[in-house]
Amino acid sequence: MAEAVREVRGLLIPLQGMRLVLPDSVILQILTGGDVEPLDEAPSWMLGILTWQKRRIPVLSFELAANQQYEQEAEPRILVLKALNNIEKMPFYAITLAGIPRPYRINEENIKVVENAGRSSPLILNEVLVEGEPTSIPNIEAVEEMLFNQYGLFSQESDETAA
Repeated sequence: MAEAVREVRGLLIPLQGMRLVLPDSVILQILTGGDVEPLDEAPSWMLGILTWQKRRIPVLSFELAANQQYEQEAEPRILVLKALNNIEKMPFYAITLAGIPRPYRINEENIKVVENAGRSSPLILNEVLVEGEPTSIPNIEAVEEMLFNQYGLFSQESDETAA
């Protein structure tokens, strides 16, 4: 009996100069535009705070956080994600997009690990080829830890501003 191929449903996420693949389980909503409030003295990759469903959530540029090039757009698409760690204090966060994500069924046959690929950032777990195109698997734990450490510094300030 042939073994069934395991699949994970996910999205191919277009960023500026790179592409990510994320599982559906962490993706909540894609927004077109959004009023992101900048934060004083925040690192360049932390673009600010977005009010989403009556919650204030941090928005980051994955490209800048991963030491890649990024040019901020006037009204970027924003992908809201469900946090996997520190969910009591930061249950959601968002990243900016450079296009429209598309659904993708990931399995052993259509994703190939790029052997000996040097990771360009600790935020990249692995480099793979999806449909022959370079794609990064983000280290979600590292992204959330980095964001949470910064967000913790600003969340009280932004909560006081909202009151």
